[in-house]
Amino acid sequence: MLWFLIVVLGLVSIALAAVCVLAAASGANESENELARIEPEVRRAERRLHDVARDSFAAMLEEARTHERASK
Repeated sequence: MLWFLIVVLGLVSIALAAVCVLAAASGANESENELARIEPEVRRAERRLHDVARDSFAAMLEEARTHERASK
């Protein structure tokens, strides 16, 4: 009877360990999915920021050239 309880306890602990491993793998997969979803959003935001900076610089340069021509 004692051996039966030891075997059952061993099987239960192995099953619990397997569930923990699967849960950890699922959590890692969700984390990877979240990163994969965020990555394109970051790229779009960086691109918009680059576009805004480029357009602002072009506008400042044009404004400086306009004032330079008006001064002459």
